[in-house]
Amino acid sequence: MSRLHSPNIMPLLKASESASWYAMPRAGRQLGAAGRALDDEAIAVVVRHCLAGLGVAHAEGYVHRDVKPSNILDLGDEGKARWVLSDWGLVRKPAGSTTVKHTKTGHLLGTDEFAAPELWRDAHRADHRCDLYSLGRVVAWCKGCDLVPFRPAIPEGKWKPFVRRLTADDPGGRPTSAAEAASLLDAVLAPSPALPGDEVAQLQVRARAGDEAATRRLAELAEAHPDDAAVVIDGLPLVEGAVLKAMVRDRPKSVAGLVAAMRAMIASGSAAWGGRDFGHANECLGWILAVAQRAIRSSAWDLAEEAADALFELDGQWQRFDQRRRSRSWLVGLTGEAARRIADVLRRHPSAVRWYLNEGWDPEGADPRIVAALTGPREP
Repeated sequence: MSRLHSPNIMPLLKASESASWYAMPRAGRQLGAAGRALDDEAIAVVVRHCLAGLGVAHAEGYVHRDVKPSNILDLGDEGKARWVLSDWGLVRKPAGSTTVKHTKTGHLLGTDEFAAPELWRDAHRADHRCDLYSLGRVVAWCKGCDLVPFRPAIPEGKWKPFVRRLTADDPGGRPTSAAEAASLLDAVLAPSPALPGDEVAQLQVRARAGDEAATRRLAELAEAHPDDAAVVIDGLPLVEGAVLKAMVRDRPKSVAGLVAAMRAMIASGSAAWGGRDFGHANECLGWILAVAQRAIRSSAWDLAEEAADALFELDGQWQRFDQRRRSRSWLVGLTGEAARRIADVLRRHPSAVRWYLNEGWDPEGADPRIVAALTGPREP
């Protein structure tokens, strides 16, 4: 470790030849004691300093493997913080320099609440991205999240995208380097843009008037802000026609994520619905049906089934007459592979079936598999 030189890595002042003892500078404070009292600007300083130290270590092939608040110390003076990473006792040395393997597959190396998933599986093979995961967990801790191994801890507010990215379960979903993580930090510190809901209100008027550019912008906002109720509930139902067709064709997984977001937000008991008029549910349900129809035309069967599953669940909950008419008409028109797949999904939703058959509806002319799903045995 003596080859690592960075203002943000704890230096060794003196050590015995056998490494039986060593001396380090005395720290003014430890993040473990101060972290939850820091504001966003101070947390950002901690993160930037840690990323600077990790960047130097990673460039030399070292992986810390135990980044946590108690190992982040302040060596600053005159009121100016200088955070350093200490306790490199669990460090993984550069490839080829380790003569004995001290880790064992299936045994955790690191600290439970902050350790990346791969440190539980095979700590010896874990690369530098496990340190970025742990730093993301440090931020979550600083923001007051309760940390439980294997469970996400994502704070609300400006740190949410940063922590979500750094703590992705799959290392491939994390930044590739400390430098890339630092660029994400810059976005955290940037002035907050106007809330997307403010823009949605203006785009709705234009989209209803047939402005395709406004429809595309609503789609962009939905994909960028899938947690925003104003974007998903109010804006997304207006994404239709050529714009929706292109999304289903080019980004079916993204559309599936939006269907899931819509489903969660308008499901029975969801607080996201707020005081919206019940009639607006017809637009939300109609959009989910439009996704299913577009997906069938594109043979995007996974998306078609997910949209149908959401539609049937929500139809049974909302029981909107206009949407029931549209859903009935769609079911009667299904043929071939679409009829087979959608019938299988429909069988899982007895509440939707009862709603569709209410008032003596006869699915005359429907594919036999749709008829069987509506009238035959089904899950209680």
